[in-house]
This record gives sequence, C-alpha cells and structure tokens, in this order.
Amino acid sequence: MWFAYPQAFLLLLLLLPLTYRYLRHRPALRISSSASVARVTPSLWVRFRHLLFVLRCLSILCVVVALARPQTGRTQHEKKTEGLDIMLVIDTSGSMQALDFVLEGKRHDRLAVVKHVLSQFIQKRTEDRLGMVVFGTHAYSQAPLTLDHDVLLTFLDQAQIGMAGDATAIGDAIGVATNRLKELTAKSKIIVLLTDGSNNAGKLNPVSAAEAAKTMGVKIYTIGIGSHGPVPIRTDRGYTQVILDLDDKLLTQIAEITGGQYFTASDTENLVKVYATIDQLEKAESKAQVFQQYDENYEGWAWAGLGLLLMELLLRFTRLRRVP
Repeated sequence: MWFAYPQAFLLLLLLLPLTYRYLRHRPALRISSSASVARVTPSLWVRFRHLLFVLRCLSILCVVVALARPQTGRTQHEKKTEGLDIMLVIDTSGSMQALDFVLEGKRHDRLAVVKHVLSQFIQKRTEDRLGMVVFGTHAYSQAPLTLDHDVLLTFLDQAQIGMAGDATAIGDAIGVATNRLKELTAKSKIIVLLTDGSNNAGKLNPVSAAEAAKTMGVKIYTIGIGSHGPVPIRTDRGYTQVILDLDDKLLTQIAEITGGQYFTASDTENLVKVYATIDQLEKAESKAQVFQQYDENYEGWAWAGLGLLLMELLLRFTRLRRVP
C-alpha cells in the first residue's frame, strides 16, 4: 500500500491541541452536600466516559487516512533494449604463442590472456548479439552472432594457436566478419579486431576490406597487442627470442576509415583497459516504460470515519450524555 498524498498526515497534528484541551478540562457540578452522592453506585457506563474522546480521535484518523488516498496495486517496469551486433575477430596465428603476457603472476601465451580478458568482455554485453571470427593464414567464422553467450564462451575456449594457420590474413578476417554483419538491420554493427602481427597472407587487401566495411555501415576497432623488442616463444627445443612485427600504421588506418579507434596493449593490464574502453564507447540504447495499475482504497476509511463520528454523536446524546 502507498499513499497518493502522504502530506495529508500533517493534519494529525490537530490531535495534539484537542488532547491537551481534553486532559485539562475538569467539569464540575455544584451541590449543597456530597453525602448522598457518595452512596450512589457508579454505573457501568462511567467506565466508558473517555470513549467519546477516543471515538472522536479515531474518526479524525480515518478521515485523514482517506484524504491521503491509500492505494494498492503494482508497478511494472518494461525495458526495451536496442542491442548491438559485434563480431570479435581474434588472431590465432603462430605469433600468438609469445610468452610476454602475465596472468595471475604467471607467464602465459598471448592467446590465453586474450581469451581470459575477452570472456569478461562477453559477459558484460548481455544485451548484444556477439559472434567470433578466428584467423591466421585463413579466416573463418568460429561462432555466428548469438545472444547465447554461454555458447560463445564455449567456442572461445576452444580457440587454439595455429587452428587457422600460422600466418596473418587481416584483410580476409575483416571480410569474413563484414559478411556476417552486412545483411543485418542493427543500428550499430561493430568489429573488434585483435592481432599481434602484420598482414602477410590472404586474398583481401586490409584497406580495401575496411573501405567495404564502411560502405556497409560497419565500424572497426583494432587492437594491436605485444611488447616491443624480442619476446620469448616456446619451441620443441625450449625457448627462443624473436622480434615480432606489429603493423601499427595499418591498424590505425583500418580503424580511421570506418570511424573506429586503434588501441595498443603491451601487457595484460592494458589489454583489460582497452576492452573496458570499447565497452564504454559502444553501449546499447535502452528505453524504460513504467506501467502502474492501482486501486483506490480511501472509501472504506471515509465510511469508517463517518461511522465513528455518528457513533460518538449517538452516545454523546444518549447513554454517555453529561450534565452540564
């Protein structure tokens, strides 16, 4: 229950002066001698001499509650969300086995850390359809756009280094992701492409693929990962140091063509910040509507107040009549 006009309860302050006046009032009857009165046995109704005042206060209380308009019912919030369509494009080429990222105090290859951070990003995008493309020498769709993010996380967990070849076909990856988005009618279509190398394989030129994506209303965010200088890579004979070539210029150009942004991440902490930034830049639009269904309950209180008042008047002029 709630009240439409709770300020009406301020009227209850009127009971304070009424109570004060009632307690201070001492009616008196002048008689020549009290001896005869002392022998009179008090009637049972004398014990109810304060009932009139109680009925008056209860009547005022009921009327005030009625004026406050008590209501019962329910309020329903309806949220309409316009989600985004996002393709997550992940480099699984051989260079992703570089051990220059640290997770929970231990060195891990780049792909393991990317999968960990990306899983957190996926779990935050509850209103969006997400899909995944993996690429190396070739590019293919690992998971279609879906709202079932548990399924997507399963596909992400299955991603392995070298599953699409050891080279890096950035142009083909953009092409496959764009093809997944081009026929959709979502207000925002986004590709988040992550790589640690330069384009050295595939049939599509990355710049041409980006321009095609732009014509289809697709925005591309690019992420270049990896530390500068030699990085350790595990081989059959142990570990070796190699220098990997990250094409910052190309990734920046791809993002600028489509109206996106280019980010770099040289460690796990920076990679977390990159995905958090993208999460804030691309938010689904939501509209909330409130439906309220309620019933007015003031009538019962009003009738109760009137009934108590009539009862008080009836008793005041009959059984509880006072003289003077």
